[in-house]
Amino acid sequence: MDFETEQATRYQRIIDLLSPPDGTPTSTAKLEGELEGESDDIHEAITDLIAFGELELVNSSQHGRVRLHQPTPSTKAQATLTDPTEYVWHAYITERDGLGRTRARRLFKDREVAEEHLKQIVNVETLTPVPGIKKVWCASLGSKGYTPEYAVLRREPVFQQADDPYPESR
Repeated sequence: MDFETEQATRYQRIIDLLSPPDGTPTSTAKLEGELEGESDDIHEAITDLIAFGELELVNSSQHGRVRLHQPTPSTKAQATLTDPTEYVWHAYITERDGLGRTRARRLFKDREVAEEHLKQIVNVETLTPVPGIKKVWCASLGSKGYTPEYAVLRREPVFQQADDPYPESR
């Protein structure tokens, strides 16, 4: 999958507008308004970021509300990880416009095994790093007549106890 420079810029601008993550949902209409004039593809970038696991859909009405998914601990919460380098590989298939719907979702300790899972499920050859997003690789799937999908591989931390996901907001 080839990403255009404009896509990476859009992704980063959306993430910047939602940072620091405080758990407050933001309307997609507000994001589109904030980025008006920069691109006509803001909605597509938002749905991509949901598919990649960077944003989570909180609720939807006329315009969806999203917030940053914060899978990594804050500096204060770092002690809740058994080992700061302990991660799992989260492999899944998601519809491009599925707004969070996934299938073939699995967790793996080894990246090679996670990639093999995706290759067996959807016959993907290579995964491309998503520009502007750390620890996410994907491949675009689908052909004429089928819903476009992404095969996604994310690196996720392992937590040993419950933690406040938005410690800065309280």
